[in-house]
Amino acid sequence: PAVPAAVGSTPGGNAILVEAPDRAAPWAVGAHGAISRYSPATGWVAQSSGVTADLTRGSAPSTTTCWVVGHGGTILRTVDGEHWTKVIAPVSDDFVDVVASSASDATIFAVGGRRFATSDGGATWRPLQ
Repeated sequence: PAVPAAVGSTPGGNAILVEAPDRAAPWAVGAHGAISRYSPATGWVAQSSGVTADLTRGSAPSTTTCWVVGHGGTILRTVDGEHWTKVIAPVSDDFVDVVASSASDATIFAVGGRRFATSDGGATWRPLQ
């Protein structure tokens, strides 16, 4: 079944959709730290990100795990699909993409091409060439 548009879930309705492999319950992220999650039972429901930075991209390797990045070194992660934790970033750059394969493993991409990877949920980061 198609997921209804996330209009209104983020200011201006310019949400970025983040889908897990099963595509069952996507997130929408956007301006001013906005995060919403879709469920067929409830529709779009806002979740608290704890940040006000614009969120630019996300990666969900499972139905409960999602990584989100944004401006000013913002990195967020949920492992239960609902509660978000701010991850300490290796730099304060604006992040433009994230690719995650698990709750522990992710690669983040900064403006200007710098990349960093973690294999411990963001406790430590290593630069990639």
